[in-house]
Amino acid sequence: MSTLSFLFYCFMITFTPGPTNIVILTTTQNYGTKKALQYTYGSTVAFFLILLLSAIFNTILVNIMPNIIFTMKIIGTIYMLYLAYQILNASKSHNNSNYGNFTSGFVMQFLNPKVVLFCLTVLPSFVLKEDSTFND
Repeated sequence: MSTLSFLFYCFMITFTPGPTNIVILTTTQNYGTKKALQYTYGSTVAFFLILLLSAIFNTILVNIMPNIIFTMKIIGTIYMLYLAYQILNASKSHNNSNYGNFTSGFVMQFLNPKVVLFCLTVLPSFVLKEDSTFND
């Protein structure tokens, strides 16, 4: 594994704007830092949970069905195209009092394709390839 490519991948995923980053920025601008921190805490907990579940299920899938990665790439591509279509046809959202709280940040991470695809790709691409138990 190239440590440099792994670190670059993690850096790009972390610091490029995605839905969560944009919502945090908007929440800070419209409702203040305190609301944005609540949202950030929720999204952080959800990210950890998604990464943990991804590690468990990727390990199981690689052992049971080694060729599943190609299928997962196809499903991920279709999902991203679906989300792009939904964004293209979406109307302006309305202000909501539930905006920017822990729960909305938590739920947003499960709907965030950037996080889901990161968690589904980083383990098979970088971690599982280097684990000797999968190379036997």
